[in-house]
Formats: sequence, C-alpha cells, structure tokens
Amino acid sequence: MADQILINPEEFQKEIDTLTSTKEAVSDNILSIETDGLELETISQLNDIISKLSSVTKNYKKLLAQDAKNLEVIKSEWMALDSFIGLHGEWISGSNKIGQK
Repeated sequence: MADQILINPEEFQKEIDTLTSTKEAVSDNILSIETDGLELETISQLNDIISKLSSVTKNYKKLLAQDAKNLEVIKSEWMALDSFIGLHGEWISGSNKIGQK
C-alpha cells in the first residue's frame, strides 16, 4: 500500500470543474406527461415513476454539489499543508526536530 498520494493541481481542479458543470447540466424537470384530462391507471403509475425519477435526479445533483464542495475542502487543506511545508520544510526534514540536536 502506498504511503503517499500524488495530486496534480491542474487535473484536480478539472475534476472539481467537471463535477460542477455536470451538476449544472442535469435538468430538474426531466420528463412530464400531458394527460389531457385522462385518468387512467397507466397514466397514474407513469406519473408516480416520473415523480420518483425527479426525486432521484434532485438527490444526484445534491450529491454532485457535495462532492465538489468536499474536493474544494481537500484542495484548500492540501494547499495549506503545502504552504506549511514550504515555510517549515527544513524543520520537518532536518535535524532541528524537537529532542534532536
């Protein structure tokens, strides 16, 4: 098992952008049915299916938004850690560690 993860900054941002654009591209109103006043069991069942599909689509969009937000948090924490390492790299990798001389 690897003990390091390599993240390519440009590709990582592309993943975030792709999730965001996918969410925006998914329509809230996928299907609708014109009944023209007909009250048939088949039409009622079809309307129920369409309603459930719409609910699934809305949940999918929420998950996409949450994934994009989570990736932004990962990116932010990763950048903060990179900055910390950049400022304190000698202390982390050198002989100036606590308890060492």
